[in-house]
Amino acid sequence: MLMQPIDAETDWTSYVVLSLLRKWAVLPRSGEARLPGLVETAGNLGTSSLAAIAVGSVFELTEACLGRPLGMERCYACSLAEDEKTVVGMLGIGSDRGLPIARDMPIGLLNALSVAAVSARRLLGEHGILAPVSAQCSSGPR
Repeated sequence: MLMQPIDAETDWTSYVVLSLLRKWAVLPRSGEARLPGLVETAGNLGTSSLAAIAVGSVFELTEACLGRPLGMERCYACSLAEDEKTVVGMLGIGSDRGLPIARDMPIGLLNALSVAAVSARRLLGEHGILAPVSAQCSSGPR
């Protein structure tokens, strides 16, 4: 899988989340099932399969809330797409920003997304705290 540059301020957990998100976005194009691909990618990055499944649930519920697939920045860009920033922020451990709220988002779906995000945060917690993402270029995590 071709990886694009990720911000120098991005820590390992953010790198894992962004790698999983990018894998999530490209798997349908290749005809592969998403969940096995996420579990494999997570394993390659030293992350548990449970964390991969929880993060996959966040991606799936976020797409359901948005009514569209999550967007990624083009592979040659130095910045992150808004969806990438939102997902990293939503999964920010200790973040007081919480989930983005949309007026037309069904309450049941929003509650499911909130629970999924909390579960994913807990499972990702073993790898550190997510750092704020800025628009600088880098060749990978610190």
